[in-house]
Amino acid sequence: MTGSAPALGGRVGATPAASAGAGLRWVHDPDDDHACMRQLTALHDLPGGRAVCHPTPGATWPVLIRDLLEALGKPRDALARERRLRDGGRLVQVWMCAERVEHLVVLRAHLLRPALLDRSAELAAATGTTIWLVWHHSDPPGPAGIGEVWSWPAAVDTLRRGRVRPLSSEQVRLRSVDAIHRDAVAEARREARLWRVAPPRQRRYTQPGCELGALLQRLSIDAATWAELDLRLDAARAGFAIEGLTLVLPDAQHLRDLIGPRLPAPVVTRLRRIACPTSAVALLLAWATDARPGRISGCMQRSVSPDGGHVNLLPGRYRIPGSVQVILRAALIEHRMRGLPTYTFLARPDDTSYCAQAMANLITRVAGRAEVLLPPSFERNDFGPERPFVAELVNTGRVRLEGAPPRPRLQPDHDSLPRRRRWRP
Repeated sequence: MTGSAPALGGRVGATPAASAGAGLRWVHDPDDDHACMRQLTALHDLPGGRAVCHPTPGATWPVLIRDLLEALGKPRDALARERRLRDGGRLVQVWMCAERVEHLVVLRAHLLRPALLDRSAELAAATGTTIWLVWHHSDPPGPAGIGEVWSWPAAVDTLRRGRVRPLSSEQVRLRSVDAIHRDAVAEARREARLWRVAPPRQRRYTQPGCELGALLQRLSIDAATWAELDLRLDAARAGFAIEGLTLVLPDAQHLRDLIGPRLPAPVVTRLRRIACPTSAVALLLAWATDARPGRISGCMQRSVSPDGGHVNLLPGRYRIPGSVQVILRAALIEHRMRGLPTYTFLARPDDTSYCAQAMANLITRVAGRAEVLLPPSFERNDFGPERPFVAELVNTGRVRLEGAPPRPRLQPDHDSLPRRRRWRP
């Protein structure tokens, strides 16, 4: 059936705390009170683990899938635009697990078809989510024996006592300048100690300076505004100076033009509105790492940290800001649900791998649909060794590290060379 998801052997991505209370619960509103509707709608808070869905009256399962994705922050026509109509049910499960939704409130449940109750129970079991079906009718809610029945004031009080909402990206940026500078200096000192004790080795098939470009990316990618970028770069210089190293950077204007805030709030909002995790991750990595399409298509599942905070590519280890880590988590969850091998991460809907040209076409197409500009360094060709992050600065020596021990140079692997056979008469 269109929009259905494959049967799961267990809950995918569900936390033990969420799984313990998962299931269907009925919220009875016999008087169809406007206060009930208003208070339940106000509970919608994805960072806090609560989502409120306004289903279409008399909706079928594919229509309810679009309603659920809309409650998860995706456009209503996202599946049609991205050609993922057959995967709608799976994508709902993926994003509910990635967003860590613990409570899903479905309003006007008395107008839904009875066949959707089984679908809702399967969704709750697969994601470890508690689904609250609101029954705005004087008759008893739902079939007998299916789920608990709550009064709507009790349900509202219980939902308000959910988990503590984490700080949003806007709240993080509004922290005091001293706090941001202190954390950035501490991060730079950790990077400097690692660089001084064990300088990274240049990897094969990479241009010189890739490790320095990855370092600059980790120090600057969290900046969402121009002022925060300047603050973090100043903190990076100070942190390296404390550890006895000198991080040489060009003038501020030239540096800002090439680095800039890679993931400001408008770009993050557009990336999170993409329904297909594979498409969203491809565009995200192109912006955050300056990697070529061939390198993005060759990214492996084990190269991504479980929390989505770091990605290991050939040029080095790259950091992913917290505002977009949910995209990588969604891609990891979908990878497990599809049963893809560990040596691949981003795959086509038919489970085949992307070649370099196909990945370039995907990034271009997704950027056009999401109304996001392509990165300035984006190239369709995939020839030559891998370049570093902001290669215009690293390759010309305008970004360098002074006072560090010389990094190990590439050495031939003698064990892999064919041995000459000794001549015997």
